[in-house]
Amino acid sequence: MDDRLIEWLSDRLRGRGDLTGSLELEERLFWKYPNLEKYKKLHKLANQLNRASDAIAAGLALGLVRAATVTRSSTP
Repeated sequence: MDDRLIEWLSDRLRGRGDLTGSLELEERLFWKYPNLEKYKKLHKLANQLNRASDAIAAGLALGLVRAATVTRSSTP
């Protein structure tokens, strides 16, 4: 699926009040292109949903560490 379509759908869901659906799509985009801007978007949505942002941050950090470890171990 085209990333622009995912972003559009996420915005539409958020506009309709479906923050959970928007969060799921934003997390999908984050893992495809991890960066600070996308992390901040996830963090904001998590706060709006009253989710433990620390738990989300920990999960994202763990995923990033795993990704970095896999990248390093596959490099000759």
